[in-house]
Amino acid sequence: MTANTTITANFTATTTSYTLTTTAIPAAGGSISRSPNAASYTSGTVVTLTATPASGYTFASWSNGATTASTTVTMNANTTITATFSPVTTGNTTLRIDDNTTTTNGYCGADGSLQSSYTGADGGFYINLSNSAAKGIDYSINVPSAGTYTIKFRYANGSSSSASVAKVVLNGATAIASLGFPKTTNWSTWSTTADATVTLVSGINRIRLETTVSSEFANIDWLEITGNSPTAASCSSSAKLASSNKAIAETASVSVSEAVVSPNPAENSINLIVTATETKEANITLSSVNGQILVSKKQILAKGQNVIAVNEHSIAAGLYILTVQAADIQKSIKVIVK
Repeated sequence: MTANTTITANFTATTTSYTLTTTAIPAAGGSISRSPNAASYTSGTVVTLTATPASGYTFASWSNGATTASTTVTMNANTTITATFSPVTTGNTTLRIDDNTTTTNGYCGADGSLQSSYTGADGGFYINLSNSAAKGIDYSINVPSAGTYTIKFRYANGSSSSASVAKVVLNGATAIASLGFPKTTNWSTWSTTADATVTLVSGINRIRLETTVSSEFANIDWLEITGNSPTAASCSSSAKLASSNKAIAETASVSVSEAVVSPNPAENSINLIVTATETKEANITLSSVNGQILVSKKQILAKGQNVIAVNEHSIAAGLYILTVQAADIQKSIKVIVK
């Protein structure tokens, strides 16, 4: 220092930015929007978050303790915030659909046979599915509003080698990938599955219980569904099929033939409609509920839709079992003749 001296230090303000991560629990429960919407935020920015529940859910809370649908976050650090959604609880009416109902009352048919060899089933009969993968039982249910419903099945699973899980397909998409059917003491000992939750759309819903492996499976007695006033629906009614890519892929992968009776109830003549994936021979059998065979014939199916008159002569009014067997289908259909 040889003289009085002044010196200045110059500083430049630095800009700090932070990231905001949002999560919905469960993922299907709803969505989260933010304002402003940006990949990162400068320090001190106030961000407004809004939670919007999906159909069948209601908003519950934020991880910051807020319980209103909108909350704010001040960005002073990298931040993660979670919105929790809860299923809508919808009533406690229970509907039971068993194999004794008809296609106008919720039971749409099964890829197997209606049997009564073992005791204890309600009404005396149960469904024995074919011992292959992708075989199932179809039901049709109508509900007045979208929401969460519980389902359970009554079953017997008395073999040490039989499969003990199946999946539930809802309106064309897998809703439950693995539903347990634990072993029972024998085939005449019946149990029910644990309650499982599904989210139904308002109106007609199609529920299918389907095997996932090629082996013997549990015998099924009935389906129960509990929620906001479910009722059995006609199987000819249209369900609202899922539009996701996953649902489309699963639907496209189905390559087995299908069979229905229309109309059902029938008058005098029973018309069987079979949609075949290729030309093949099928065995068609019409039996009374006590097992007496009334019609038995072989039929060549052309690729596409086939309309077959099952009976050549009038038959008495009553309940009958129509069985169709081919290379890729084994299906028993209850038919009512008026």
